[in-house]
Amino acid sequence: MRYLMIIFAALVINGCSTVPPKPNQRNPSTSPSGKFVLTVPIERDPTDRNLPFWRVTISDTTGKLLYKDDSKFIGTLNVYWCWDSADRVWLYNSDDGAMYVWQVLDSQWQRLPFTVAEPLKPPDELLPDYERNRNK
Repeated sequence: MRYLMIIFAALVINGCSTVPPKPNQRNPSTSPSGKFVLTVPIERDPTDRNLPFWRVTISDTTGKLLYKDDSKFIGTLNVYWCWDSADRVWLYNSDDGAMYVWQVLDSQWQRLPFTVAEPLKPPDELLPDYERNRNK
């Protein structure tokens, strides 16, 4: 019984510690202009065996939902996200190394796959440390 109490106390103490969010996984995250708020929660999809998926969600500052992505970024794997200076959302998928950018085109938010041939450049803070260090 004593060991169970020690384990319980350790779990409580460990659970109460706050780990600051990574710069490329901040939830919520306000755009540089202050017009938009990005959240990337993990949600369960009841139509797909209730599997968890990361969902890119963009709202205005009043909380009105402007865009909710339907991508299937697997929730048990990591994704990293951030804004760039032009109020575009960037996401790096650690599962396959793909990058995506969301921007307003024709008055609507749209997701586009990113390729290195494009003139856009992802923000430096997008990639996780292990990926940035590998590319040096």
